[in-house]
Amino acid sequence: MSKRIEIEYVSKLEPIFTKPKRIKIVVGGRGSTKSTGVADYVAAQLTNGKLWCCAREHQNSIEESVHRTILDEIDRLGIPGFTDTKTSITHVSGGRAFYKGLVRNITSLKSTLSGVDGLWIEEGEDLSENTLRVLTASVRLNATETQRAIAGEDVKMPEIIITMNRGTRAGAVAQKWLAR
Repeated sequence: MSKRIEIEYVSKLEPIFTKPKRIKIVVGGRGSTKSTGVADYVAAQLTNGKLWCCAREHQNSIEESVHRTILDEIDRLGIPGFTDTKTSITHVSGGRAFYKGLVRNITSLKSTLSGVDGLWIEEGEDLSENTLRVLTASVRLNATETQRAIAGEDVKMPEIIITMNRGTRAGAVAQKWLAR
């Protein structure tokens, strides 16, 4: 029997997690709870056996990832069944979060991201136009889910959540989705 996880979000964040949308962008300043809110959401997804990649443009180590943030939120929420493998977080349901730096290996990620249930990109204001182009095309259904979609079944597309600080309007994310 699985435990129902109740997560309360700041009211401005709730639509990010409740409305179906493929690409979700969360913009806020330091201390705006955007990262902890997404960490809560990802942790809840992992309890349902989901696979999430957590990435940022420049990441040289797990310490530079959201690994600690997710673990802290799992502990704060008291969610059982998680294991910290130091390079990923796994749940007894089969859910798993893994981490990637994007700038050095964006091409190698193309096949890695096929079949993930979600991609969380932290510090999205730093994404390059090339990274954004490759990622949005690479986060896709796996072969089995694609066949189900072709057959007319209702299949949920993988989500892309980008968290970013307020900053320049010249960044790739701002130019593509936030320019008015």
